[in-house]
Amino acid sequence: MQQIHFHLAAEYVTFDVEGQHFNFEMGLDQLIKRCVKHQFDVLAIEYLIYEIEEILEQLKLEYQFERIAHTDDAWMQQLATVFFEHAKTIDRHMLEHGFNELIEHTEFYRTQLGQQTVYILTYFVFVREMMHHLNIQQIQLEPEKI
Repeated sequence: MQQIHFHLAAEYVTFDVEGQHFNFEMGLDQLIKRCVKHQFDVLAIEYLIYEIEEILEQLKLEYQFERIAHTDDAWMQQLATVFFEHAKTIDRHMLEHGFNELIEHTEFYRTQLGQQTVYILTYFVFVREMMHHLNIQQIQLEPEKI
């Protein structure tokens, strides 16, 4: 399986895939400004999905390859805590179940996540779209770098 390392930050997004490095100047800040007009709701999610797909298509990675993703992002650590019982490996089934939980109980999670809510939920949408479009079978959380 191909290995992919990703980092989703407020100002940029990076991917490392089999020795290739991809950097996008559009980060979560810009996605939020473009897509989350008033609040994080179903319409905002639809806009986010469209914008994220545009970014992922620029990678031009063939879908036929199954991939394992790695990240040390703090927001992924927080998702693992809130949605996946502190799991260090999150597979497609777990992620989809967590995402459906988010959709069904968006208001609850908005109150649970505090000041970083919009960032964390936008991050979650991005990760879900990565799993679908890049054929990621699981995400492995690495310890945060200090």
